[in-house]
Amino acid sequence: RIVNDYHHAQDAYLNIVVGNVYYVKFTQDPLNYMRKLEKEKKAFSYHLGKMFEKNITRGDETAWVASDKNGESGTIVTVKKVMARNTPMITRLNFEGHGQLTEATMVSAREANYDNYIPLKQNAKMADVKKYGGFTSAKVAYYFLVEFKEKGKIVKSIEAVPLYYVNEIGNGKKSLMDYCEEVLHLENPRICLRKIKIQSLLKINGFWYHLSSKTGDQINLRNAVSLCFKQNWINYIHDIEKYCSSKVMSKTINKEDNYQLYCLLVDKHRNGIFKNRQNSIGDKINTSKDVFIELSVEEQCDVIEEILKLSNLGLTSADLRLIGGSKTSGTMKINKKIQKMTECKLINQSITGFYENEIDLLKL
Repeated sequence: RIVNDYHHAQDAYLNIVVGNVYYVKFTQDPLNYMRKLEKEKKAFSYHLGKMFEKNITRGDETAWVASDKNGESGTIVTVKKVMARNTPMITRLNFEGHGQLTEATMVSAREANYDNYIPLKQNAKMADVKKYGGFTSAKVAYYFLVEFKEKGKIVKSIEAVPLYYVNEIGNGKKSLMDYCEEVLHLENPRICLRKIKIQSLLKINGFWYHLSSKTGDQINLRNAVSLCFKQNWINYIHDIEKYCSSKVMSKTINKEDNYQLYCLLVDKHRNGIFKNRQNSIGDKINTSKDVFIELSVEEQCDVIEEILKLSNLGLTSADLRLIGGSKTSGTMKINKKIQKMTECKLINQSITGFYENEIDLLKL
């Protein structure tokens, strides 16, 4: 599961295959089939676990062709070919934030700043967080793209609309332009794109990300590229993952294969698409090969699992202290000002992923 999210598509496919076999074998009502066996005095002789060892047909419809002893013929060959494909389309739900307006922590005036904090009270007397402090981490409803002047230069920036301001925009008391001028204090703002939802898919300088959150002037990103391995390595990583969760070591895990897998990960992060990833770790893990070799088998498994987290769709960083890295290695952030990027595109996808369109944020 930590390699990629293809298992969701594989599970769905296997459900279809097995469901079709059950339907052809038992029809829509399996009880009828069992009643027939009961009448023939065979109700307790049927072995469901051996069902796939024989051909499954009904009338002109064939749902399953049994394989030979070597498993090199029959329907199972087709199933294995489909399961080995690295072509499932993965999409993530993008959404607008909702819920509580801020974190519950109140911060003093010395620590508060206008960008990340909101006032204790929504009135003119208590609105200055520099004087009276405020609540930390205003929750984001959505983002938008705005162009404005800064020190005589044109700047394009991805800005966040906090939840506490959404109602003002929704009821018509304020506008997004008002927010740019009165809250963000932007000079001559121009709204380029009014709404970019949380978890939207972005393509930045040759790599795909999901827009996650905002910290100060930084936009936090999550990986949106799936890692692919051959089946033998997926099986091996499965044993490593089991060890990391249960601390029960499989007999298949050894230092030699761990090092070979580590080198494969180095190659993918240095020479594959992951080299384009923001804050790529390819060079770091490459120079740490000698350190990795000296680790125990258990420590090597922990390191491999942490590296795999960096190509996971949900996780954002890895603890690589065992090989000389940091506790939050590989964290992906970009400056909210995008005008210096060579590529920054918003990709809108249908739910299935079959349809999509791109918006070049640099050209808006």
